[in-house]
Amino acid sequence: MGRHLIVEIRNANDKRLDDMDFVRSFLLECVDMIDATFVNEVWVKFEPQGLSGTVVISESHLFIHTYPEHKYASFDVYTCNTNINLEKLVPFIKEKFEAKEVEYFILTRTK
Repeated sequence: MGRHLIVEIRNANDKRLDDMDFVRSFLLECVDMIDATFVNEVWVKFEPQGLSGTVVISESHLFIHTYPEHKYASFDVYTCNTNINLEKLVPFIKEKFEAKEVEYFILTRTK
């Protein structure tokens, strides 16, 4: 049925975590990196800080939830294409958000 990547970053760059343009651009880069097909997107900016966004792809979705006040974010990437190398997103996430800690796991979704 697919693969599901879940990533948590800690001690990340709080300014980047609260920058809607930066985070949106980042998620769209992720879509390109995994050769997915963009369908739509929805974003919510919270006050005084933080944001949530989702990018719907033909293959499923990418989500991000940021908590700049905690220097934390969570990512969720699900795809029905089992040939996509989701693991390559992990170092990209760490680099883009200057995260000191990264934790991740991948679930294989089956019938």
